[in-house]
Amino acid sequence: MKIQELRSTLSTIHVEFPDRCVANDDQLLDFKIKLRDLIEELDYNIDVADCLSMLHESFEDLEMYGTNNDSFNVEKCISDGEDYADCVDKLVESMGQSNNE
Repeated sequence: MKIQELRSTLSTIHVEFPDRCVANDDQLLDFKIKLRDLIEELDYNIDVADCLSMLHESFEDLEMYGTNNDSFNVEKCISDGEDYADCVDKLVESMGQSNNE
């Protein structure tokens, strides 16, 4: 993968994985600022591959790829404008799927 392809993919990653987007805009901005500040404060240089590799390892350490984070987000469903009853139905359905794994 070329760096520009990676850049394009990462800029739309939330579209590919909408069920894994759990932070609101303020939280995302806060995280971005903290991450940028951390990178700027390092006493050494790192690049995109370094950052993504360490993010991946951190996600593995925190078991963020597992089914614990695959639960349905009712709050997000409702804030996206869906009917409360439909969101609850989707939650119940997702609970049945996770129990069958």
